[in-house]
Amino acid sequence: MNPSASGWLTKCLHSIVESDLLSLKPERFYETLRSSGFIYGSSQAALIPLNSKLKYTQQELAKINLFVALVYIDHKAFDDQPSIEIITRITGFYESIYSERNYLKSIFKLKSKPEQKLEQLIHKRVQTNEGLIQKNFSHIITNALLFTDVLTYNKTLISSTPPSEYTKSLEYLIMSTVYLALGQKTSQTSYDTLILKLLQSSLRYNFQTEKDIKQIEDIHYSEILDYTGSLYLLDLTCMAIYSDEKVEVDELSFLSKLGPQLNLKDHHIETAVEFLFKFVFIHKKNIAYFHFSNPLTHFYNKNQKAVKLLLSRNKNRLSKEIMQSKELVYLISQSTKRELNAEEKAKVKAQLYDIFKSIPSLAIFALPGGGVLLPIIIKFIPQLLPSAFNENYEKD
Repeated sequence: MNPSASGWLTKCLHSIVESDLLSLKPERFYETLRSSGFIYGSSQAALIPLNSKLKYTQQELAKINLFVALVYIDHKAFDDQPSIEIITRITGFYESIYSERNYLKSIFKLKSKPEQKLEQLIHKRVQTNEGLIQKNFSHIITNALLFTDVLTYNKTLISSTPPSEYTKSLEYLIMSTVYLALGQKTSQTSYDTLILKLLQSSLRYNFQTEKDIKQIEDIHYSEILDYTGSLYLLDLTCMAIYSDEKVEVDELSFLSKLGPQLNLKDHHIETAVEFLFKFVFIHKKNIAYFHFSNPLTHFYNKNQKAVKLLLSRNKNRLSKEIMQSKELVYLISQSTKRELNAEEKAKVKAQLYDIFKSIPSLAIFALPGGGVLLPIIIKFIPQLLPSAFNENYEKD
């Protein structure tokens, strides 16, 4: 079975029938999905046996796991064996979400059979989606949201709630909760901002979360989430918090408050955190979440010492350029003591970009996307040029 070739869905159905997946209890099935990495948007294994001679990509594994999860939900609702009827129902589900005919036509083209349509829909869903963030690494978050399709399909089958309406409510819960979770960090980084932007660009709907939500008590989880949905949102929150590979006291406190809101116990929180730690420890080198594919961020993640070395080798020129602007020196100095406001950040960014452009070997930092590195660079400059950031400039 090759998820990148036509006809794979039918073969996948046969494999599902031959497995014992459909007999699993919902909680056990969810645990199996989590163990595969699907919940984290980084599938490391498939839920069904695969051809050992083939090497599968994470995107292909995600396609398989998404389809298996949808079939599992359908089977629980109709209690029939996987067949073409299941494929037809799942295809109809996606068509009801993507009700814009032009969008569907661009996907289906000459495809007319339900299995052909669903293969195209799943391919498009798992593939990267363009928007605010470059498509070559938006899949990091997009694939972590694939389980929302499963939750929405389940809701569609057990109630009369329109898929688009439930999806909108579910995505709002996710965006709001992750936004509040990242706000618990004592030191916000550019990566936290990147996570929010990636998340927002991967949703089907846009939200102004910052203005609407102040605390988790403002969010009505029980109206939207069932037990499995609560487990999923907890795992997503843990993943967002663990983006810097550590969990702080305030973040643990946030999780302890979130648990009761989701009708979950302390042991659920402990399990979620411990499992994520273990999963990352085992699979970190294969998890795109910790290795962004954007060339600039990849350059920093893989070569932290090289970045500092690059700045150090241009220390004299950098110092000369920075010293020409007392305002820049002052603002960078202030950034070590407090959070700069939007206007101040814009000034620092503009002036540093001009400096980087004037120094050929530092021009890489002025490329599109270079803003991701600014907080790191600004933090390192005072260490590199201590004499330029002494008390004399604090008085100006």
